[in-house]
Amino acid sequence: MLTRFPDDYGDAAKYTRSGNSEQYFNRGWCFCESSWAMLTKPYGMLFDLGRSTGRERDYSDLVSTCTAGRRAPLLPDAFDVQLQSKGFTNGKDDRPRVAKLYRSAFAQRFEAAEDLV
Repeated sequence: MLTRFPDDYGDAAKYTRSGNSEQYFNRGWCFCESSWAMLTKPYGMLFDLGRSTGRERDYSDLVSTCTAGRRAPLLPDAFDVQLQSKGFTNGKDDRPRVAKLYRSAFAQRFEAAEDLV
């Protein structure tokens, strides 16, 4: 994940900005993708590059700084409610598609689960 823009993101000489500069979790597809990760990723394997200080010396430092940990998965109905406030370029088509995809992924992951860790 990249939940925070770099401090110098406003510098036009360094970055070409896209039309969407909404915060990470307010973006529909980012919210969806991170929610899918919460369904399956081991706790220590979710990284948020927005936590980087830029002073990490190597990959090990980056992992140490950016390990975000996994939140509990959202139930599909709770996901649907939160999804309504998320922005999409084409929300009319994408929002129902994303809701259906999440509901399907949730069922697939949890219908056979015997233990939750």
